[in-house]
Amino acid sequence: MTDTPEPTETDQENTEPDGDTTATTDAQPEQTEVTNPEAAGAAREAAKWRRQYREAESQVAALTERLTTLQRREVERLASADMADPEDLWRSGVELTELLDESGDVDQGKVAETVENILRQHRHWKKPAPAAAPATDVGTSGLGATPTSFTDAFRPKGR
Repeated sequence: MTDTPEPTETDQENTEPDGDTTATTDAQPEQTEVTNPEAAGAAREAAKWRRQYREAESQVAALTERLTTLQRREVERLASADMADPEDLWRSGVELTELLDESGDVDQGKVAETVENILRQHRHWKKPAPAAAPATDVGTSGLGATPTSFTDAFRPKGR
């Protein structure tokens, strides 16, 4: 038989009920009363810095999410010039990072090129051409002077 050391008190303290031994450093540190005032001050300062770090991390995450949303909206705005539904850009599998330049800004050239490639594959996603000229283009050109006011429009022509 081999000699195995008997478990000591500290080993028994670190043993969980299922028999797995883990160090107490893996678990939550217990709140103990610190007798050294310098150590207590250092612990409070470390806790303050940890709290500030967690708050800064959550702010960075929130700002990153907002920036991503704004960049996606800008890409969709640029794509809406040619696409009926700019969200089709994302449905085709395009990732936002593919449309950004080296500094992280939306690259208009990359967006235009990507939209062009997608519309070659999915012609039905293209924005339809207008059926008729806009009403502002249709007028009385060549028929004489246009009325300058509402009352002029209903005034008899001889006056």
